[in-house]
Amino acid sequence: MDLLCKESISSVNEVLLPNQASAVSNQQQMEMRLNTAIKDPIFLDNRCLENLLKAEDRHEALKNTNYFSTVQKEISPSMRRVVAEWVIDLCEEQNCQEEVSLLCLSYMDRFLSLVPIKKTHLQILATACLLLASKLREPNYKALPVELLVFYTDHSITKKDLIRWELLVLSRLKWDVSTVTPLDFLELLLCRLPIENKKCHDISIEKVRKHAQAFISLAAREHYFSNYTASTVAASSIAASLSGLKWDLRSGQSIHHLINRFTDLTGVEQEFIFDCMDKMEALFQEQRRRLPQSVHIASATATIVSAATTTQSSSHLQTPCVNLKASSTTPTDVQDIDF
Repeated sequence: MDLLCKESISSVNEVLLPNQASAVSNQQQMEMRLNTAIKDPIFLDNRCLENLLKAEDRHEALKNTNYFSTVQKEISPSMRRVVAEWVIDLCEEQNCQEEVSLLCLSYMDRFLSLVPIKKTHLQILATACLLLASKLREPNYKALPVELLVFYTDHSITKKDLIRWELLVLSRLKWDVSTVTPLDFLELLLCRLPIENKKCHDISIEKVRKHAQAFISLAAREHYFSNYTASTVAASSIAASLSGLKWDLRSGQSIHHLINRFTDLTGVEQEFIFDCMDKMEALFQEQRRRLPQSVHIASATATIVSAATTTQSSSHLQTPCVNLKASSTTPTDVQDIDF
């Protein structure tokens, strides 16, 4: 067995021209030196899917999705939605790994199901969970700095308080931060489906993956999707994507056959997958109906922000939770999503 690493790594100066090297920032140089692992097919093995399902069952046994009525007295689902949009928008602006926002919201839900908090503490809780998720899923040099997170809260919290809350979250979660998310199941399910077909050559696994990721991100904003397991959300997002792309009509394979395949793979009953899929499509249509008003508000907000940033030295956009609800928009059709 050969255990030697044989990758050929070029320095930044070898890749760039002499006049370009001096203009590249330290951050860009670190990104160019980052080597990602080659995709290993062993991670798509049936054993990996079985282990994920076992881990999911273990976390489901500890989950309390009804915490708004049993634990929290000041927090409402609408407040969670605003904070979730803030987290997702922040991660998108900072080009975080896709799992970071989902992991953050999972930590937040688990904490809220255990500890009652004041509504004034919701954003610092979300920020602490985001800091943890970033440390776990981002490369070391890309983990979100504490100073940046404080800046995104419009300095409504301090570094010291944020670090204290990070330790509080870890202690309440008993340092169990290996939560399973829908994205963990996505590739394992996609590779087991007969998606690519001669009758619909324009529908590829990559295209379905991107659409499913959009549905998962949309569902993460709403608390009621936490009633479903991660595997259910992943399966439903794929089914909703294929339905939106008219895959069933063009390939000659019914959605019912696809859902039945998901049941065989995950053990989730068909009615739960159909129910989750219907709610995803309904949520998408709701966002679509809000689009004209959202675009108008976002345009006005952008004008105000543009005027305000001319008086600031920082190039980053400050995004307090209260402003994000007005600035998020959704494409008019699932096929119009620009990734």
